[in-house]
Amino acid sequence: MRRNRLLVATALFSAALALTACTGISAEAPTSAASTPSPASSSSSPSPAASTETSRTTAAAPVVPAPEDRVAPTCVPGVTLIEQNQGPYYTQGAPERTDITDTAPGTALLLTGYVLDDQCNPVAGATLDFWQADGNGSYDNNGYVLRGVQTTDENGTYALTTVIPGQYPGRTEHVHVKVTAPNGPTYTTQLYFPESNANGGDRFYVPELDVTITSYDGSKMTAHFDMVLPA
Repeated sequence: MRRNRLLVATALFSAALALTACTGISAEAPTSAASTPSPASSSSSPSPAASTETSRTTAAAPVVPAPEDRVAPTCVPGVTLIEQNQGPYYTQGAPERTDITDTAPGTALLLTGYVLDDQCNPVAGATLDFWQADGNGSYDNNGYVLRGVQTTDENGTYALTTVIPGQYPGRTEHVHVKVTAPNGPTYTTQLYFPESNANGGDRFYVPELDVTITSYDGSKMTAHFDMVLPA
């Protein structure tokens, strides 16, 4: 029954992404593994604050997963997080918060998971620095909309209230994150969404970094991803 519900949720999400792609909402230049931020590249990506009211959608209220949507840690000892580049749109100094939505347009997303060591033990006090595009595929390069830092609790858990990011040329939907264990190195990666119609055209996409969609009704999604840190 649960598998059937997840298949339906994933199918709904895939259909919604296809509809989004057809409406052509992307408005940003593609990132590049070798690119670095510049005044020109920063200004080319309009911030949510600069969007017109007619192009915005109302940000949904934070959502909380139902008990049946909560996912236990998934970890195989020694199978650790795949690192990826940070891209050109990272900004230091994001505020500490678990809800990074602000007034960003997009469908509500609650992303939860655990930070674990390479032997699948929870890592308490790890910091996670998230940033992403809004539902229209645009980053806020002038402020901290859809940017935020949080710390895992004693069980190594995190929860991020945000929106489903939009596509833009060359990139599928993705959420950036830097994760740092206490007194440890920082690992940078990107999280993706299964069955997106743009995954095959994104040279950075790897299925091992797909989130697990636990529920989706067209207006809000809950998803899960565990970050297993290298030794």
